[in-house]
Order: sequence, then structure tokens, then C-alpha cells
Amino acid sequence: MISVTGKFNQILKKVYFILKLRKPFLVLKMLMLTIRTLLYKQRPPFRQIEIQSTLACNLRCTHCSAKNFEINDEMLSFEDYKKISKQAKYHDSPMLSFTGGEPLLDPRLEDIIRLFDTRSMLVSITTNGTLLTFERARRLKLIGVDGFMISLDGSNSQANDMIRGDGVFESVINAIQIAKGLGFFVMIIHTLTHLSIKNNNFNGILNLAQKLDIPLHVSLVSPVGNLANMDLLDDYILSNEDILYLEDCQKKYPFLRRDLDGNYFQRGCPAGVERFVISPYGDVMPCTKIQASFGNIKDEPMIDIRNRMINTKIFDNYPLLCLAAEDDNFLNVYMPRTFNRKDLPIDYNDYFKGSL
Repeated sequence: MISVTGKFNQILKKVYFILKLRKPFLVLKMLMLTIRTLLYKQRPPFRQIEIQSTLACNLRCTHCSAKNFEINDEMLSFEDYKKISKQAKYHDSPMLSFTGGEPLLDPRLEDIIRLFDTRSMLVSITTNGTLLTFERARRLKLIGVDGFMISLDGSNSQANDMIRGDGVFESVINAIQIAKGLGFFVMIIHTLTHLSIKNNNFNGILNLAQKLDIPLHVSLVSPVGNLANMDLLDDYILSNEDILYLEDCQKKYPFLRRDLDGNYFQRGCPAGVERFVISPYGDVMPCTKIQASFGNIKDEPMIDIRNRMINTKIFDNYPLLCLAAEDDNFLNVYMPRTFNRKDLPIDYNDYFKGSL
């Protein structure tokens, strides 16, 4: 558990960061959330709402986690997004992120973002970077987007493009330069695999992030999507030695981050407790890797669905690891339940059958 003093120091750093983004309403929200959290021991409902606005993508990445989702015509309407916006505002959610697929392919993206109170939210877009032009970035800046999480899987064209496609590395570097030039906060997001560490690719990305002077966020690879096959675990899933190496790198490189940090209460996985994902069709999942639906926002309020998640014993204690990437029991018992399924996400009762 982080001490009160330590947590306040973290909040002060965040306040300074937010002030640089010129969002005073967000600063006030963060201060009030901190007071309620630390002094009155109240659990804030939503630290981050992640919205998959589309599953469409212009790339075919080796480790794509969204590969097996069924695409249909029942996408969330603008009225649905208005409901999400109202609930986010009512519950003082400070963070909103858009992902996919590739969100910049969504023709409705800017109109959806306008439905939210971006003055009091930290708004980011997770993108592969290939579609980010100067003009598009400028428009997104004007409607309140603060930053981009840009995917990168190699520190040069050869290493990156064998996973993501020809010419992608050059597009990513260009997107980073555009975003930084317009004053966005920018972060590289890297899907960390055993091969990435073994082949020294991860070290190259660390050096590149340091050279570019931007943070690096690692997302640990899981057996979902294109990698939904237990036979691939030895090549991709991190070993215990890999995890120890990652921990050593975090001590050495202060700009290296992962999802376990930044929670309201304590260090650990925020999935289903402080953060969740809404699919393009309204299904609410703990994260993009745990492809289990706990309800649909078309049918009930987000707070009810979140409470259903935290009443599941798996998500009520901030595990100090990524369940879908590091926990042997979770990897062997639960993850295979989505293999060869085309009706993703599956109902959480089926996903966690035998443990609820």
C-alpha cells in the first residue's frame, strides 16, 4: 500500500503535468478525488474509461488482440455515447482513452470525443500512428485530445516492420514528431514478448525512447487474438527471468512504465477495478486481453457493471501482476476459454465458470 505522503507526491506530479496541458478543471477534479480517496477512504468508480470505438484496422499485426472479435452492425449510437459521457461526468472519471482496432479509422471519432467534457478529462488515443497527419492532429487538439499512445514493436524498420508491415516504422516516427510538435504528450506503447527481450529488441526500444525523450509503456503479450494458441507460449509469453529483467529495467529507466502503477489506492493491476474497456457494441470488459463481458452499457449503468467486476474475487485485490500475461493459473485455465471463439467477448459466467 502506498503511504499517504507518497500518494500526495504522486498527485502533485500529476497536477503539474495537467497544468502544463492547461486543464484547470481536471486539476480540481484530481484534487477532490484525492481528498475523497485518502481522507474519507472512498473508492472512486472509474479512473480510466477505455473505449474501443472500432475494430477496423489498416494493419495486420502479429500479436493483434482484437483479431477474433466478430464485427457486426450493432455499434454504439451517438445516444449511447451520450449516456457514457453523462455517467463519466457524474462519477468524476478523470481519464478517457480511445483504442481499437485503429481509432483513427473511425469516421465518427471526432464527433464522439465532442460528446465528452474534455475540459475536465485527460483524453488520449492509442494508435498505430500510420494515419496521423498534421491536419488530423490539429483538429484533435482543438476538441480536447491531450495525447497519443503510439504502438512500436522495434527500434528500426527491420525489427518493427516484420511485425507491423512495410513502412510502418517511418510512419510512427513521423507521427511522434507531429504530435510532439503540436504539444501533445506522447508515449510509445510496446507489446513486450519473450522474443523481444531475447533478441535484444526491447533494449533497442528503450534506447530509442530515451533518445526521443518520451515515456515507454509496455503491454505484456497474452494468448489472445492472433496468438490465441497455447503452443506459442514458449516463444511469446514472458518467462520469470524476463519479468525480473523488466523490473530491473524499470529501476534503471524512470520513463519505463506499465499498468501496475498509477492507481488510486495501491500498486497492482487496475483491470475491472479502476479501469475497464467498452467494446464498439457496448460490452464491458476488464481489459482488452480478458475478453469477458460483465454487461452491456446499452442495458445498464456502467457503475453497476463495474461493481459486478469488483465483486468477482479475481479483481478485488489489485494483483501485483498481469493476470492475462503472468499468472500461470489464469493463462492455463481461463485464457483458453476464448480460443477458437468468434462470439467474443464471451459472458463472464462462462469465462470464469467454476470460480465465481
